[in-house]
Amino acid sequence: MAEENNGEAPKKKSNGRWFLYSVAIIPIVSILASFLVVRVINPRFAASADGYSVQSVERKNNDKKEEFLCDVGTILANPSGTERRRIIKMSIMVDVFSESLIETIEKMKPKLQHQAVMILSSKDLETISSTEGKIELQSELKKAFIDELGLTNDDIRQVYFRDFVIQ
Repeated sequence: MAEENNGEAPKKKSNGRWFLYSVAIIPIVSILASFLVVRVINPRFAASADGYSVQSVERKNNDKKEEFLCDVGTILANPSGTERRRIIKMSIMVDVFSESLIETIEKMKPKLQHQAVMILSSKDLETISSTEGKIELQSELKKAFIDELGLTNDDIRQVYFRDFVIQ
């Protein structure tokens, strides 16, 4: 009652271990590889303990000025007309051309955050939700920061929103 092998060796059953190993190892290797690529190719966005660190960036166009990004912080505010039922969370970065301005911005950060809260809470939700409204908010913040710091338009290149969430 024994089966005949016809001179062939018995076949091993494949238990799928290699498949499980590859399913577990491939994502880990991919994550590590992408982390290394991002760190090597674009180290400008290195995270620090308080969010993003201030780092210099050399411009690639004809203007040879250096620019520096400085984190103003995260702002929470209730937009106008929502009866405090909605909230906006916004993180602001300021792009300046002078390293000496970074210290000034750091010292004046509470006043800049106050200006941002006052401007943001005066806007209605419909205005802020649109792209044009965000661009208008960006220019208003830039003007308010320039006025608060006693600077000129040439000192601050741009104000950026790192996060912009409406709930």
